[in-house]
Amino acid sequence: MTVSKEMIKKSYYDSMESTLRAIKYVSEGIENLRNTLSLVGEEDHTKGICYDQEIIKTNNISKPTEVRAFKNMEDREKIEKRLKVEEGHIEHYRRSLRNLEFPMDLIIEHRYFNGDNWDEIEEKVNYSKRQCMRLAEKGIAALTLTHYGFRSLKRKAIESNDIDKKTNQ
Repeated sequence: MTVSKEMIKKSYYDSMESTLRAIKYVSEGIENLRNTLSLVGEEDHTKGICYDQEIIKTNNISKPTEVRAFKNMEDREKIEKRLKVEEGHIEHYRRSLRNLEFPMDLIIEHRYFNGDNWDEIEEKVNYSKRQCMRLAEKGIAALTLTHYGFRSLKRKAIESNDIDKKTNQ
């Protein structure tokens, strides 16, 4: 039996829907992080090297250049770490999405991951706008159950055995 919005506690459902709404923006943020990562260290920080004095053979790097080099390495490490975490979150939701039935998976992907409006989705999946909205609700309910487990179900849904517990563990 499929999960419906009515079977899920409102706070959990709303939380999942908010998370899905944020995915598009998090994906854009990941793209910005990648761009920032490619720029870290490209700036010319040779101002710390002084060519006015007589050149002395040494292995020492001037302090300002050294400080900037270490700062670039720290920045790069922080960005790479954040990028890995954010990409992990997106991949987690993509894996969950793959477990949904067709066309719920496509509808949610188009709506929340790609940011398409209902008219565009209707065209892409060949379902009416109303059907797309109902299927999206069911998909979000299923994702909520997948993510939060049985604690997201209303007591009434559990007691009436609307959910086959073996398939959802």
